[in-house]
Amino acid sequence: PKNTGVDTHGHDDGCSSASSIDFSMYMQSLPDSFEDTLVSWSDGEISNILSGTGLGELAQNDRSRDIIRCRYNEAVQPYLKQKQILSTKGNEDEDSNYNLFLKAMSCVSTRGFHLDAIANDTGAMKTTTSASTNGRGASSYTGPFLLPWIDLLNHDPMDKCTTLSRNLENGSFSMTAERPIQTGEELLHSY
Repeated sequence: PKNTGVDTHGHDDGCSSASSIDFSMYMQSLPDSFEDTLVSWSDGEISNILSGTGLGELAQNDRSRDIIRCRYNEAVQPYLKQKQILSTKGNEDEDSNYNLFLKAMSCVSTRGFHLDAIANDTGAMKTTTSASTNGRGASSYTGPFLLPWIDLLNHDPMDKCTTLSRNLENGSFSMTAERPIQTGEELLHSY
């Protein structure tokens, strides 16, 4: 797919020139499966590894109530049908569509970036792991954002050498070095 110049909430991001960028190679670089606790981990892994944690309780509750499938059936699938993005010809298509949704959800949850809701003095928004706000304007939306190629950087909160920011005037993102980077040094970022 090509970038449409519109963010995930349908707001014009001001980057109409980006519509000519071909992301097919990036899409091919995405893995076939993701290490997402809510989707790819087994019930046993969740119980053994996350027992007694808030994330473990959330995952077990979601699984026991089949929350993801309920949300898909109640909100996502009707929206996609209304927009004529998918049509259903039978149960086989329903399962295929749901599995594609799970893959997309895992992609966003493992590769998406969130930004602070408050801009710094340069008009850029800095990265953070905080939850996004409920604002609907393009400048108030804090994520998640899928940022091709930037998401290939490995995570390391202790040895990170980059900061992600968003220009609120034109919606562009930039990754800035926080310190001198040696030739051959791995670029790291704290997600």
